[in-house]
Amino acid sequence: FSGAQRRRAIGWILAGMAGAPIVGLPLLTSIAEVTSWRFAFAVLATIAAAASGLLVLTLPGSTSTLAGRDRFMMKGVLSAYRPLFADRRMRPLYMASLCRAMGWMTYLMYFGAFLHHSFGAGPRTIGLALMFAGGGFFAGSFAAGNWVRDMPLRPLYGVAAIAIAPVVTIAMALPVSVVVSTALLTTAAFAASASNVFLTTLLANETPVGSTTTQGMNTACVGIGCASGSAIGGALIVLGGYALLGVGLAGFMVLSAALSTRPSSMTRADRSAIEGSRA
Repeated sequence: FSGAQRRRAIGWILAGMAGAPIVGLPLLTSIAEVTSWRFAFAVLATIAAAASGLLVLTLPGSTSTLAGRDRFMMKGVLSAYRPLFADRRMRPLYMASLCRAMGWMTYLMYFGAFLHHSFGAGPRTIGLALMFAGGGFFAGSFAAGNWVRDMPLRPLYGVAAIAIAPVVTIAMALPVSVVVSTALLTTAAFAASASNVFLTTLLANETPVGSTTTQGMNTACVGIGCASGSAIGGALIVLGGYALLGVGLAGFMVLSAALSTRPSSMTRADRSAIEGSRA
C-alpha cells in the first residue's frame, strides 16, 4: 500500500493489536482467580502457539523451504541496516521512537504497580483499567488510520506524542482516584496509538530501504527504549516516587515530539553512503 491506504492498513493492524487487551486482560485475570496464575499463563502459551500456527498457514511464502538461500552472515545483516544509519531523515525518527518507548511504554509498565502502591488495587482492578486502556488504544489506531486525511505526518506525530506528557504528569504526580487514573491512562492510550500509526507510516514513507528492514530497526529501538525506560523509571521511583516518574516520562515524550517534527535534509555525502551500501 501507499499514501492514505498505507496509513489505514497500519491503523487497522495496530487497532487489532489494541483489541487484544480488551478481551485478554479480564480473561487472564479471571482464569487466574479461579485457578492459578500458572494455569492462566499455560492458557496464554496455548493461544500463542495457535496464533503461530495460523501465521505459518496464512502468510504468503512462510511455508517455503530455506534450501538454496544465502547463508546467514552478520556482515550482510549490518550492511542491510547501513542505509538507515546514513540517512539523516531516518535517524531522528528512530530516536523519536526510542524516546516514545521510554515515555509511553514505561508508563504502561509501571501503571499496575502505581495503582497497587497508591490505592491498594488488586489484579482484577488493574486488569480492568488496562482493558479500558486497550479500548482507548483501539479507538486511537482506528481514528489515525481512517479519519485523518492527507495531513503532514510529522506535525501529527508531534502533537500526538506531546499530548501524552501532561496526562502522564497529572496521573502520577497529583492525588487523583483510581477512576481518574484509569481515564487518564485511556486518554494517553488514545494519543499513543495515534502516534504509533503516524510514526510507523512516516518510517514506511521516508525509508531508503525495504519495509522489513525499516520496521525491524524500529522494533529494535522500541525494545531498547523499553529496557532503558524501565531501568530509569525504577531509579526515578527510588529518588522521588511516582511523582518524579511522571515528570520524567513526560520529558521523554516532549523530546520524542521535538525529534520528529523537523526533518533533516540529506547531504550529498549521505546519498553517496546510501548508494554505496546498496551496491
